[in-house]
Amino acid sequence: MRKSRPAASDPTQAPKFINPSKLKAVFDKMTEVESDPNSAKAQAYYKQLDEMEKKQAPRQQRSNQILIKTMKRGGRSGSQRVLEVDKYGNPLSAAELEFRKKNVDFTKWSWPESNPIAYERKDVKTDKMLKICNYRWPAVGERKGIVQYVTGYGDYAGRAAYLAQPFAEAGYDFISIDNRGFGYSDGTRGHYADLNTVVDD
Repeated sequence: MRKSRPAASDPTQAPKFINPSKLKAVFDKMTEVESDPNSAKAQAYYKQLDEMEKKQAPRQQRSNQILIKTMKRGGRSGSQRVLEVDKYGNPLSAAELEFRKKNVDFTKWSWPESNPIAYERKDVKTDKMLKICNYRWPAVGERKGIVQYVTGYGDYAGRAAYLAQPFAEAGYDFISIDNRGFGYSDGTRGHYADLNTVVDD
């Protein structure tokens, strides 16, 4: 039976936070994978991402597979291999297969919740209220905590959906925003007023 989340007004249920050392361990693991993409750990990581991609991607966008069977003499035993093909049915080149192992096509993931809250911030120069686009991937099962993803300069949170899914499946709400001026948030395009404004948002 699924446990219900504690009411937000219940003072006995203090919010739980992820230990920073655990977050650092996750970051170190990802850095290790990126630094040595041919290692066994990296290959296992890529395989896990590939499996998640197949679950998440719409059926019509998934790469098809051609099953090739090779029968041994006598027809009693055989081997088989899977040939990956693109959406047009053409076999993928070795270079394309290698590229797909090392890179994530983030366009195949989408946030289940866009703008779950009406979030606005004031532009101090114009006194105009700016809409700040926000995203959430809710935890699966009982929520253990909340992870907030902070984008880098020039990036937007829409690309992080692929990263959010494994955290959500592990029991963490995963949230993020598009900083003002970037992604789908209002503001002067590609411009940060100052770092303090970004942190305040």
